[in-house]
Amino acid sequence: MKLEDLNESQREKIMEFGVNTWFVLDLYKDYKEDPASVTEKWQGFFKTLDVAGLETEYQDKQVSTNGESKTLVLEPKKEIKTPEPGEGEELVLIKGVGAKIIENMDSSLTVPTATSLRTIPVKILEENRIIINQFLKANSRGKISYTHLIGWAIVIAMKEIPTMNYSFVSKNGQPHLVKKEH
Repeated sequence: MKLEDLNESQREKIMEFGVNTWFVLDLYKDYKEDPASVTEKWQGFFKTLDVAGLETEYQDKQVSTNGESKTLVLEPKKEIKTPEPGEGEELVLIKGVGAKIIENMDSSLTVPTATSLRTIPVKILEENRIIINQFLKANSRGKISYTHLIGWAIVIAMKEIPTMNYSFVSKNGQPHLVKKEH
């Protein structure tokens, strides 16, 4: 069995096993041929995998989970409509290297990733927040949080670098940049 034989939801569940994905695929193939050929724990996992596989079909299915029989009513996946550009917005087709980068980034969403964290000093941010909150308290007003300060910094940065406000949409299967005036 290959990953290509599975739907997106099933692939995501199998890919959680990382470098052992090939082993789980072999077990799943054996399970499909004879469910008793794998342990009960794997049988339970593969039952959930089979249920995940139903989401791409358009008919009601009888599914047995934990000894209970249930009918799943499945509806076709709804197509997501990309909003048309609003007033002051312009759609620009992304071509060449940019389009290839987007394609590679999109396909990388199925690859397990690692996250790293970095500690940054926020002493000045904290001191400014304390001063502002003392002023607001003295004037019987609310308080601000780090989120307020970061949001304010983003708005100021967008005034200086308007391209930060651009967004991305996929229209007719092609990547587009949405340039915004406001």
